[in-house]
Amino acid sequence: MANYIFDFDGTIADSFSLACSILMNHAEYLGCKQLSTAELLTLKDMHVREVLKYLEVPFWRVALFVRKLRKITHERADEINIFPEWPMILKQLSLNHKIGLISSNSHEAIEFVLRKHHILNLFDFIYCNKPLFGKKRCLNKLIKQKAFNPTETYYVGDEVRDVEAAQAVKINSIAVSWGFNSSDRLKQAKPSQLISNFGELESIVLDE
Repeated sequence: MANYIFDFDGTIADSFSLACSILMNHAEYLGCKQLSTAELLTLKDMHVREVLKYLEVPFWRVALFVRKLRKITHERADEINIFPEWPMILKQLSLNHKIGLISSNSHEAIEFVLRKHHILNLFDFIYCNKPLFGKKRCLNKLIKQKAFNPTETYYVGDEVRDVEAAQAVKINSIAVSWGFNSSDRLKQAKPSQLISNFGELESIVLDE
């Protein structure tokens, strides 16, 4: 039995377009730079720290920025859908493995989306509202609490920070290129596996 820990936004949830919409339409409220559509696409090649710098959000204001972002995301949670391939994959995985979520998003928004798509009950654990740069600490605590074997534990995410968090706690990292970071940017982080489509994901996780 393996342990699969998933990121939510950009990995399970198809939420990049919503994130772009929020940044474009609520820049003043968020306290960040107003971006054009072309500029938003360049964010895919940036680490989240570079994104914050590009958005002109100083480090001391990051926590407030994230809280405001979560608030708007929660209000617009009905616009978030999951990638259609996930229900089948997650149902298959849950038969023989433990699966869970770690996310910076709000618990309410995540539960709403998972329940809407009838997959909430498939997860053994859900850790939400985590700090933007707190995934390493959360993963470390989770692995110890659950007594997971690191060699049998996989963290699946769409951002460089997900890869870095997995590497820091010495678990396997599976990076997916359909989310927030581009394939080229993810490749630079050297994940254990880099996949570009759900067929590749199925061949990895369902053959375990």
